[in-house]
Amino acid sequence: MKKYVHIILAISFVATTSSLEAQSDFASQYKIQMEKINKEVKIKLAEMKAFSSISNYNLSLESEITENFTNESKVFCNWPVNGELTSGYGYRKDPFTSRRVFHNGLDLSVSLGTPVYATAKGKVKKTGQNKISGKYIIISHEQEYESIYCHLSKITIKKGECVLNETLIGYSGNTGRSTGPHLHFEIRKNGKSINPFSIIN
Repeated sequence: MKKYVHIILAISFVATTSSLEAQSDFASQYKIQMEKINKEVKIKLAEMKAFSSISNYNLSLESEITENFTNESKVFCNWPVNGELTSGYGYRKDPFTSRRVFHNGLDLSVSLGTPVYATAKGKVKKTGQNKISGKYIIISHEQEYESIYCHLSKITIKKGECVLNETLIGYSGNTGRSTGPHLHFEIRKNGKSINPFSIIN
């Protein structure tokens, strides 16, 4: 009887030892897996934080760009005349030489003597007359903009005079190098011509 008891106790000891070893092994594996998961979580959190930072920066930058664009678009509020567009901004066939040349502004066909208005508040930089532009006006505006009005029949403002949006500045004509009554209208930014359609709706 004692022999059997010893055998049973031996088996129980072995089973218990094996169970403890298994539990210990499970605990070790569990610890390793948890450390791995914690490490992956930390990496993901770091990635999310970085992404959030970049997104916030992009949103801030986008907001700044939109605000600047909105501010610039407010400089010019109206067109100088209500006329038909006969020649757009860009390359065209010159009506006198038939050569391909770049047209720095817009040609707006109107009747002779049509009132011409300032497109934004500013200060008259120059008025004059030459063989190409005929009678012309150059107005300086904020943000380094200038507006130019050519082929006028009459100028009603003087150099140095301040104007507001829709101030009468002259009347359309056919002076200078022109094929008929119209207004040649330009906008420049930092001395370079830009398409008026890009900032005036």
